[in-house]
Amino acid sequence: MEGIIALCIPIVAILCGSFITVKRMNMKSGGLTTGDKKELNTLKIENQQLKKRLENLEIIVSEIPQLKE
Repeated sequence: MEGIIALCIPIVAILCGSFITVKRMNMKSGGLTTGDKKELNTLKIENQQLKKRLENLEIIVSEIPQLKE
């Protein structure tokens, strides 16, 4: 049992090091997964919609004082 653990520790260390290297390379290249790209596009559309709604609210609020006069 101790022999198996002694062999597994270096293997796990090598695999973890490789995983971290791949993640770093992926982050440096700016690589996004397909799910990330879809979510990014969804958030961009939602952001544009919210900006339009905010502009409409600003117009409504700025017109209220004019209506009172």
